[in-house]
Amino acid sequence: MKIMVMTEALGADNKVSSAALNNKAPVLMMKTDSALLTGGRPLFLPDDKGPISAACHLVVRIGRLGKSIPRRFAYRYVDGIGLGLDVRADEVVSNLAERGLPWDEGINFDGGAVTGLFLPPLGANTGFHEWTLSIDGEEKMRCSTEQLQWQADELIAHWSTLMQLRQGDLLFAGAPADRFFLNIGQHVEAVLDGKSVLKFNVR
Repeated sequence: MKIMVMTEALGADNKVSSAALNNKAPVLMMKTDSALLTGGRPLFLPDDKGPISAACHLVVRIGRLGKSIPRRFAYRYVDGIGLGLDVRADEVVSNLAERGLPWDEGINFDGGAVTGLFLPPLGANTGFHEWTLSIDGEEKMRCSTEQLQWQADELIAHWSTLMQLRQGDLLFAGAPADRFFLNIGQHVEAVLDGKSVLKFNVR
């Protein structure tokens, strides 16, 4: 299983680089399957990596083998739509980016990719989605697919020309809202198209 995350390129100041903003193709970051946290299990923050931030992504789950998939057929390869958190150690990522090194140490730890329930595509309007994320009952963000730089079908078509997509692969298709910090004791809940699909505690 692959975890593919739509992401941005950072400059030395830990901000999105101008090159990334002008990029005409999506930027892909890969996470290991060992980073995946599911089932509402608590997220234990690593105590040796400094501040931990997260971004809430729309996530599509690939349902069958595909290569060089035309965009008009992309959703035929999706068997679930949900939400997920791309979790990273900010200081670690910033230090690695400043030295021009891969980000793996700052993104590939237990709980680095959190997902919950997946809705069947036919049961959730496949092309357009709205979602919210709340921390301790207070809404922190409200997003929709209209805010995404790249739509999921575009990403499937693009990345399937670079690599074979397989059943169970997860595509974190983008996070329109700013990143936020996670702290011990928080309760996080995300709602997709009116349905609670992600709940967990931070420890």
